[in-house]
Amino acid sequence: MFNKKQKKFERELNKILTTTGLLKAAIAGDQDTLKAMATGHGADTEGISFALETLIMVAHRNPAVISDLREMRQDMPPKALTAFITGISAAEIGNVRDFQGDNVVGQAIFIIALATLIADDHDALADAMATVMEYSQEN
Repeated sequence: MFNKKQKKFERELNKILTTTGLLKAAIAGDQDTLKAMATGHGADTEGISFALETLIMVAHRNPAVISDLREMRQDMPPKALTAFITGISAAEIGNVRDFQGDNVVGQAIFIIALATLIADDHDALADAMATVMEYSQEN
């Protein structure tokens, strides 16, 4: 019984730490950490999935972030276009399931861009941190 609770706690903590870690690295401008986390070398799939879901929903509630994503999309390499197109769409309508990473590189580029834009927007950053704190209290 204790092991199940311990594993659940570790999974939930991992989600929170991954999300806050991405934001912290974005605030610090630490591209190496962002790349490591977004490509799965510094975070696991469950943590990245939760972070992506959280960040997309934060963008949904902060239209300025979506606008900035649209501007960035114009300069993205072809391998990131699917991630940007579907990520922007997911953020606009508030449905994370619309996101299609297409490939690891494109998905990583999108996650890094999204975390950076949120970290640069005081309202969006406050929203992201409040969302993570609310999640941590529920779980």
